[in-house]
Amino acid sequence: MFEGTVEIMDVLKLTVLSMTVVFASLFAISLILELFKIVFYDRDIKKKEKQKSETKKIESVSQTTESVTETDVDLEDKNMLAILFTAAIAASSGKHASNLKIKSIKKVS
Repeated sequence: MFEGTVEIMDVLKLTVLSMTVVFASLFAISLILELFKIVFYDRDIKKKEKQKSETKKIESVSQTTESVTETDVDLEDKNMLAILFTAAIAASSGKHASNLKIKSIKKVS
């Protein structure tokens, strides 16, 4: 392959050339993967992301309602309970609170 002695410059040139080939091939692979995202883009991804955001919203609302139930609320004050329940139901269902009507409140325990 090499005749005689190998100089340090030949070794450095070979090293730089090899590293360039490796990084160029890695860059080409990354471009191909990005192209796959564009070509094989699934339109249902937006729907899935929307469902995930709604799930996160519902989880945050349930955590909020849990924190509301843990606070010291005067259970005898029916108006305050109606307001709290209306707010919790409106937040979890995404409807406006004026569209909801609470008919009765019963203690379960």
